[in-house]
Amino acid sequence: MKILTLHQPFATLMALDAKRFETRGWRTGYRGPLAIHAAQGLPEQYRALVATEPFKSVLAAHGYYAAQVDLPRGAIVCVVDVVEIVSIEAVSPSMVHRRCYSWMSADGSITIDPARHEHAFGDFSDGRFAWLTRGVRRLPRPVPCRGYQGLRDLPPEVEREVLAQLGDGR
Repeated sequence: MKILTLHQPFATLMALDAKRFETRGWRTGYRGPLAIHAAQGLPEQYRALVATEPFKSVLAAHGYYAAQVDLPRGAIVCVVDVVEIVSIEAVSPSMVHRRCYSWMSADGSITIDPARHEHAFGDFSDGRFAWLTRGVRRLPRPVPCRGYQGLRDLPPEVEREVLAQLGDGR
């Protein structure tokens, strides 16, 4: 299993299934299970973000009222499946002004629905890539782990704990 570190509130938004697209400045050929790690640090720009909409209301709907304080950090919070990665340029330009993006994928049309706040939860500017995730599995207890830049293999002992919480005793 691979691991990807995200700053809060983005890691928790993925764990809550409120964010299905992770936008990055790079692509990967990797498809499959991805452990989402919440970075230990919380830069000021993200600390302030949780007090703005739609972040504040989405997090509050899941019980995170003092979000900058009580969001887990320095731990794996969920596992998702990376199913596709597309360049933002592949997104239909006619949809950009409505903040509802769509493109054709191998398994049908994928749409970023503005009602889901995906546009606010990612950077969909030109030159970037949208990683489509599905099948979020939130961990009952975040698993402490060191974060990494880029896409890395999850340390075996951490993977065992994650799989045990998910009921997958591989």
